[in-house]
Amino acid sequence: MNEMINKGVKKLKTAIYIIIPIIILLGVFYWLGDVYSPTEEAPTYLKSTDFVAVVENNDWIEFIPEQGSGNTGIVFYPGGKVKAESYALLAYELSKKGYIVSVIKMPLHLAVLAPNKANKYISSKKEIEKWVIMGHSLGGAMAATYAENNSNKLEALILLAAYPANSVDLSNNELEVLSIYASEDKIADKDRILESKERLPESTKFIEIKGGNHSYFGSYGLQRGDGEATITEEEQRRMVIEYIVDFLN
Repeated sequence: MNEMINKGVKKLKTAIYIIIPIIILLGVFYWLGDVYSPTEEAPTYLKSTDFVAVVENNDWIEFIPEQGSGNTGIVFYPGGKVKAESYALLAYELSKKGYIVSVIKMPLHLAVLAPNKANKYISSKKEIEKWVIMGHSLGGAMAATYAENNSNKLEALILLAAYPANSVDLSNNELEVLSIYASEDKIADKDRILESKERLPESTKFIEIKGGNHSYFGSYGLQRGDGEATITEEEQRRMVIEYIVDFLN
């Protein structure tokens, strides 16, 4: 009897050892596959027009202004698990203002897996005189990490609903920094954004978008857990672009 019980226990343990890793792997695959895709409007802005040329490859989506010198380049890191195409509207409209904008495609849509990927794009554009790195949410945190390690290549850092990781300290850096956040954002912690002042240059500009939320910094619908905005996505995007252009000028 004891022998039968022992065999049964061994079989149960073996089954558990096999099943648990499978469940964990399935959970990981589900989490990684659960990404935010662009809204129906976004693909329209992935096509070249008389105002902006759009060039896409496996590593980035580039928006090049047809008018203006385009001597300032903006490298953009998307939010975590958000497809790069979801920022096409923002990038396109910024490019119309005269900036070359590149939205970087991240492995598994996670900037944390390739925080230095901006280097590949920057090294391919020798003609650009000034560089700005910008990111949304997790992408913003990784943009700050990149800025700390590559400040000699950059003129400015722009954070959208984001703050640097605790290990990042830019307080003594000469970079110009702009941090834009939204009043109805329930994803990025407003207190942590404001507390990050201690780890950013003293000249950092903080701007709150009244009525805006986390999701409307991109174009991918409402992110789970986010607050309901009291302004439209278009209104929020217009304000973001206005603040960025004013900051860079």
